Amino acid sequence: MKRLLIVLLCLSPPASAGTISCFAGGQTISFAGIDALDKPGDQAVISGCEWLAPLPRQRTAWPPGLPSLSFTRSLATDWSDSKGFLRYWQWQLDAPLLRLGDIVASASVEASYRRQLHTLDQSVRWNDTTIDSSQALLIDREIASAGLLLDLRNLDSTFSSIWVRRHSDRRPLIFDVNETERLDDVILSGWEVGIRRQQRQPGISLNGQLTLGGGTISDNGFSPEVDDAGEDAKFLRAELELMAQGLIRYRQTFLALEAGLKSEHIHIPTASSDSAVSFSNITDTDYILRLRAGARF
Repeated sequence: MKRLLIVLLCLSPPASAGTISCFAGGQTISFAGIDALDKPGDQAVISGCEWLAPLPRQRTAWPPGLPSLSFTRSLATDWSDSKGFLRYWQWQLDAPLLRLGDIVASASVEASYRRQLHTLDQSVRWNDTTIDSSQALLIDREIASAGLLLDLRNLDSTFSSIWVRRHSDRRPLIFDVNETERLDDVILSGWEVGIRRQQRQPGISLNGQLTLGGGTISDNGFSPEVDDAGEDAKFLRAELELMAQGLIRYRQTFLALEAGLKSEHIHIPTASSDSAVSFSNITDTDYILRLRAGARF
């Protein structure tokens, strides 16, 4: 990691400015909408780093800028109820491809993973197996997306980027099959569009992003009834992230306290009356508090 940072700094044009920062804090990791679980989520100590590459206006060579990278992960602590079973990580890579005036088009890839151990409050049908109440259940969720991002930082715009990406989400979902409730792993796949505001200005400011999308729910190997649901297995997705930031700057370094939330709603239109499969909507909300330190180059 240290060698990579040195290479990035050496490649950056002297007249441009990039930002590198690292943070530590806490985050709730939500698994809402599953009544059989003892709790709607867990909590974790997190840490991570972010490299926001410069986009010099005068650069004419290809590529038009350096890749930007961010990474977050949970730390092994006794703070979480899942103890050593808790896992959480998230990363994003934006690689500039083409300059369009002051706008830079980038390939954008993002992925995240969360895993928790829960005690059941009631028996549940899970991936073709019935698990009784008071037993432990290990559940996880994996998200990946890839597409095109337009970097707007050189426009001095309110927003820093917009994007369109293909989205895939493997997650546990509650649904009824012939009036019998089940909890199975399914795959939600489709397209999403989003817009982000990300600034590192002194004082108090509000950052965040809004993502909207939709697609189809499909079987992950345990519930062929999901694939048979047809139009009833469509979904709409909205995700809102809001982060209040208080930042102080000293020369090229800065210190920031960030607090906020990331809330995601998955809406599945009501199944028709003659459908054998009906789904439940889910709203997951993570709360985040972190202290960030960084520098501009």
